Amino acid sequence: MALRTYRIRYDFGSAPNPFWGALTLVICMPVIRREAKLGDWVAGFRAAVSATRESAAGTLVFAMRVDEVLPPRWYDQRFPQKRPDLGASDRRRWLGDNLYDFSDGAVIQREGVHAPTRQANDLRRWT
Repeated sequence: MALRTYRIRYDFGSAPNPFWGALTLVICMPVIRREAKLGDWVAGFRAAVSATRESAAGTLVFAMRVDEVLPPRWYDQRFPQKRPDLGASDRRRWLGDNLYDFSDGAVIQREGVHAPTRQANDLRRWT
């Protein structure tokens, strides 16, 4: 078992995504996705840039145990409810981290929280 940490610069609810019954870390953090194993822990701490007060920097935002490690094609099928829907009335649907469609063999990015310029980082060490 290992403890992996990262600093959350922007906490909008997409990385990690706490909605729909599973806390998932699918976008950003490619090194954690590559190295995390079942039973490991991931802890996210507020970065100084995201803190409303300097004293809030370093505050623990979340801790999660890794219960599943999925390749992106399986994630897309396992968590369809986490596909972003920018037209939804429920704000949680806007923040979906299931940004990539692998169903036709090619990667197609869904409209969501990341611009296409983020795709290489999102998929790095994962595809």
